[in-house]
Amino acid sequence: MRLRGRRAAGVETAEKVIESDWVVHCAGSWSGEDLGLPFSVPSVPARGQILQMATGAPLFERVVRSPRAYLVQRSE
Repeated sequence: MRLRGRRAAGVETAEKVIESDWVVHCAGSWSGEDLGLPFSVPSVPARGQILQMATGAPLFERVVRSPRAYLVQRSE
């Protein structure tokens, strides 16, 4: 990871350095415990389940949220 002060400013691969204004750390639900990072990434693991079903037609156009769950419609 490339740093600018205490901020991520890009990534370093075996082939090259990629500078960026934004870096997304996609290490999963326990990414906050990545000991290879020079700073902590606050995160809370969330357990989830996926239900897939065929509806034939779209049911809604937006994300439906509640305190315990959310629904996201995806195409196949």
